[in-house]
Amino acid sequence: MKWNRRWSKGLKAVLGSESRQKYFGDQWGIPDSETTFFQRINPLRITSEKLAQVVETYIEPYVTPNSVVLEIGSGGGRWTKYFLNAKETTVVELNPEFFTYLRDRFDGSASRFRFYTTTGYELDGIPTESVDFLFTFGTFVHIEPEGIRSYMAHIKRVLKKGAIGVIHYSNKKRIRAKLNPSFSRMNPSMMESLVYQNGLKVIQHDAKLLNHSSIVVLQK
Repeated sequence: MKWNRRWSKGLKAVLGSESRQKYFGDQWGIPDSETTFFQRINPLRITSEKLAQVVETYIEPYVTPNSVVLEIGSGGGRWTKYFLNAKETTVVELNPEFFTYLRDRFDGSASRFRFYTTTGYELDGIPTESVDFLFTFGTFVHIEPEGIRSYMAHIKRVLKKGAIGVIHYSNKKRIRAKLNPSFSRMNPSMMESLVYQNGLKVIQHDAKLLNHSSIVVLQK
């Protein structure tokens, strides 16, 4: 949790024009752009082409104009922009500084946003069985198994029956995750265990697309 609190400083740097990126989060790759040379040679970066596949495979099939979406860890809205056509999107953040940033960035859609400041590993402010689609990318990679276990119980509660959750997490069985000391000690078998312990189902598990992490698709 301490690691994820650091991003508010990064936001201030962007707002203060100390960074060349257009939006906070662009430094980790933009799903709808081409990979730059420096991103391609950096072993700890995911190419934009791979990120575009995340959108095509793990967002577009599940988000409709009738969807109630919950995103954990929006940051500057790198993924939030793909939920703008949803009926409602609730953004969960440890750093509430991002809420004003998102309102300004997505001014035309801000009326459909809801915001919740988590104290860490909880979703107490989200109504029970209210969510059609849950998504988190780039956040759980920094959360240790104990924190994910806590989150998973809340995820089960807030999802509607049959609803889908997409969780991107650290896979320490991949060499590039091992090279990143900020990545948590997670792996696919541990994730599946946490999913099943909470009475949820794994409907897809991708440990190949990304070079240092995995994506699990679960269903209530």
